[in-house]
Amino acid sequence: MPSTKAKHLRRPHVATGTLALLALLASIAGLAPNCAIAETPALPQIAALLPLSGPHKDLGQAARDGLEWARDALPMPVELIVHDSLGTPEGAAQAVDTLATMHPNLIAIIGPIGQIESAAAAARAMELAIPILLLTSAENSEDATQGVFRLRLSPEAQARALGTFTVHQLNATQAAIFYPDNAYGTTCAQAYAAALLQAGGTLHAIEAYPPRQPNDATAAELLTGKRTRQLTTTSQSPTPKASTQRHKKAQIAFDVLFIPDNASRVVRVLSALKAAGWPTSKIQLLGTSAWLAGSLRGTTAATGALILDICDLQRDQPSRDRYDDFYATFDRPPTELEGQAHDALLVAVSALRRCPRAPSRECLLQALKSGATWPGVCGGFRLNPQGAILRDVFVYEVDDQGRPWPTQ
Repeated sequence: MPSTKAKHLRRPHVATGTLALLALLASIAGLAPNCAIAETPALPQIAALLPLSGPHKDLGQAARDGLEWARDALPMPVELIVHDSLGTPEGAAQAVDTLATMHPNLIAIIGPIGQIESAAAAARAMELAIPILLLTSAENSEDATQGVFRLRLSPEAQARALGTFTVHQLNATQAAIFYPDNAYGTTCAQAYAAALLQAGGTLHAIEAYPPRQPNDATAAELLTGKRTRQLTTTSQSPTPKASTQRHKKAQIAFDVLFIPDNASRVVRVLSALKAAGWPTSKIQLLGTSAWLAGSLRGTTAATGALILDICDLQRDQPSRDRYDDFYATFDRPPTELEGQAHDALLVAVSALRRCPRAPSRECLLQALKSGATWPGVCGGFRLNPQGAILRDVFVYEVDDQGRPWPTQ
């Protein structure tokens, strides 16, 4: 009979070092469930909510460039998430919901830009307790108690500063306002007039012109006094009706003229005023930073005009180096919007860095409400108790080539 002895299988010889190596490889491959690899902590997430489509997509792209510009200046690493608000209030509110759902480590939102979409996004962010740093310039959109901050200087703030400047720095007693009949012009005109009167100045004349026809002759002649209004009533029509009477010569009795508009329209406005008898050499022109939106090279009448802005990124130190960095990256100069978007991201990350433990929404909120001075491309700035930006503005004088230069 064949032998029925069991066959004994011999275990192959494996060196001790090889066993250790196999165990290590097995644990790395997940074959040893009791040996886990330590995960890298997730970066805090900051979302940028911008109108990247729709009629305001150019503004959204400009703000996006400003955020990218700030990346190499951040004091700690973060994950930046860019999302399209569609430029509508509905799109902005829905985007806040989407960001909160898809990104559990979301600490804050930057944007949107437009007033209406910013209000919608802020309302939803408050409900979800997400701090939001708006890039709208609309006053009263901020509410620090609810985590809503405004990181752009308002047109009203510039106009008020110019109203005070007229009396205290220019020592002018008579001023006039010539403004476009739109929301921006009306807002600036009202703010300038209030500040001027409060400072002790006198508003001698105020006129509006059609934004689509800034060289309107009637409006220009009404401002210069070459045309005056007359109110008449009749027994058949007791309601006063306005008519105008034209004079041979201008009747100007003011020293300062405030024009809150962009450069292209200012050029046409000055042309109309000149035709209406405006003595360009005797009147001090004032403008907001809107004058920098475009070129003033179409007229010499702007020579000597004084303009307010947050800083001249091309000529002021220490912003000159940052200007060069932006130009090298995007092959164009940065504007005020890119500068303030840059600062919005920088302040958010600088505030996160102050968190003693892990970054959180509550920690960020408390840091932003602390009244601290934050770094910016145009120098340090603060947020007031209501959550609006407080920053210095600077005066620039227009030369005979239409270029602004610092006055100091």
